[in-house]
Amino acid sequence: MNYLLLFLLGLYFLWSGMDRYFKNVKLKRNGKIAKGIVIELSEQYTGDRDLHPVIRFVTEKKETITFKSSMGSYPAFYKEGELVEVLYETEKPNNVEIYSKKLYFLPFLFLFLSV
Repeated sequence: MNYLLLFLLGLYFLWSGMDRYFKNVKLKRNGKIAKGIVIELSEQYTGDRDLHPVIRFVTEKKETITFKSSMGSYPAFYKEGELVEVLYETEKPNNVEIYSKKLYFLPFLFLFLSV
């Protein structure tokens, strides 16, 4: 029973890592980079206290987009007023991520945990 649970957990991490990785690859291939500003740190409790940056940026079509990053930490990795680069999908600008080397960290962590 324990082996089955570990196997299923491994499959979950493998699927999550690959899914996230391919979404990031597609976003990087089809996306645009823009400058954004952290306008707020949103507190979220999911067992622990996390601060998620809320970022505002303007697309190449002059649309103003505000989004809350799914990645949070405590203490906060970003500060209010800090400039960041974002990577967004041109046809769906609400599909956006903070553009950094960490974009691939989570997928590779999940892939590593699946082994």
